[in-house]
Amino acid sequence: MEITAQNIIESIPSRFRPEKTQGLSLLFHFDITGSETLHYSVQINDGTCVLTSGMPGEPDCVLSADAKVYIDLETGKTDPQSAFMGGQVKISNIAAMMQFARCFRKFQMPVHNTEAASVVRPEKKGPLKGVTIIDFTRLLPGPLATMFLADLGADVIKVEDPDNPDYIRGFEPKTGGIGAYYLALNRSKRSLAVNYLTAAGKEIIYDLVKKADVLIEQFRPGVMDEIGFGYKKLTAINPKLVYVSITGYGQKSSMAAAAGHDLNYIAIAGALAITGNKNGPVIPGFQLADIAGGSYMAMNAVTTALYQREKTGKGDYVDVAMTDAVLPFTAMQFAAYQATGKNPGRGGFELSGALANYNVYQCADGK
Repeated sequence: MEITAQNIIESIPSRFRPEKTQGLSLLFHFDITGSETLHYSVQINDGTCVLTSGMPGEPDCVLSADAKVYIDLETGKTDPQSAFMGGQVKISNIAAMMQFARCFRKFQMPVHNTEAASVVRPEKKGPLKGVTIIDFTRLLPGPLATMFLADLGADVIKVEDPDNPDYIRGFEPKTGGIGAYYLALNRSKRSLAVNYLTAAGKEIIYDLVKKADVLIEQFRPGVMDEIGFGYKKLTAINPKLVYVSITGYGQKSSMAAAAGHDLNYIAIAGALAITGNKNGPVIPGFQLADIAGGSYMAMNAVTTALYQREKTGKGDYVDVAMTDAVLPFTAMQFAAYQATGKNPGRGGFELSGALANYNVYQCADGK
């Protein structure tokens, strides 16, 4: 079957997810040009979705794109962020667009070969053999942590909503149609696709929790409570559960609800202020807060909480704040400041450029 912009748009009602739209009202316009000239409106209103031809009314958001670009976006051939930044697609309201996108399952390409390849998994070995971990994490910090835990022998079950999976699956570059970053962070795990916003989906998760040792999540504070998987709810089902939450600023800080990324966390923790030289800061070539503050601290949280459970017989809740976890990287600089009253600044600390014998120089061979 040929994929057209028209049949993608007309499939929107069949991909609608009413459980995502309670209390939500949005009017969305599609302005498609090029090989197909299409004008459609989608009205979402508190659990209902109506698709109409034309663009009546004042929309919350307008998507304008060439038909081929739109098809490539919907079929995963083009990265949405790249298309938007490059001007291939115009979106009048990014916030409304993100709300709208969450209300629908992704368009599925027709599948002709339905034969599933059999997968033989090697027997789990390692110090964490016998430990079952439910993994609700996404992107980098949590998935890297759970991958390492799986490598240590834990049975990690990565839970994804099939209609809204881990975002990193769609990031470029891709190999075999799957994001290379996703593959790099999710080996050794089992995968469970379930719409956990439905009553049936929740029961599947509750059954898993009864036998699980650990649950790791990485949503904004309060989201797990909203969807029925908060700490109090799940520990009532399984008092021995170790529950780990990874966020940028912690569950109860003054910035708990603030958005942020790795760069924000290292800036607030002071690590960015001492990285670089007198000419200015330099962004590290890796995600310091995500990995050292998120992944490694989450692994530490799991193993120490499991050890504590061996002594007490009870599970626990661990709040991993990536900003807090970056602070130890500045321990020596803070110590110098407290002792002298002087801020060493960028390039002023002994191991950050102040010592001639601890620096980077070009050698005689040009390397």
